[in-house]
Amino acid sequence: MTSRSETRRTRTSADAVASSGITLRVLPPLASVQSRILPNRLDRFVVNAPLEVTAGVGFQARVIAQDAYGNTKDDLADIREGLRVEIQGTGSAASADKALPPFRGGEATLTFQPRKAGSIKIGVQETRTRSGGESAGIQVNP
Repeated sequence: MTSRSETRRTRTSADAVASSGITLRVLPPLASVQSRILPNRLDRFVVNAPLEVTAGVGFQARVIAQDAYGNTKDDLADIREGLRVEIQGTGSAASADKALPPFRGGEATLTFQPRKAGSIKIGVQETRTRSGGESAGIQVNP
């Protein structure tokens, strides 16, 4: 025996459209639109460097300029004049670059020569805006 609720058919929106005589057309998807995000003002630097290096063997650190939202700040053609790079810690290293390399696409690659075993961090600060950043600790092995 079938209960009343089981025999009753539920009317769907598709049934309503079909009985109304309305014709539905499926349209192709809209083309995707690419937009370029314009970064806000310079907020910080991200400094990516290896976690371990060997004294006497040069290494590179990549410096990325970002706004407060993490977007790469790529209009920094003249930032080198106001950029200060410092190395702090129990070890020591020196910049191997005669002049700071240019920022291209919001990034610059700096080269360092570690001299003494210990732990160091690379700090970068732009003097006009005081925006800065620091690498994670880098272990300089003998």
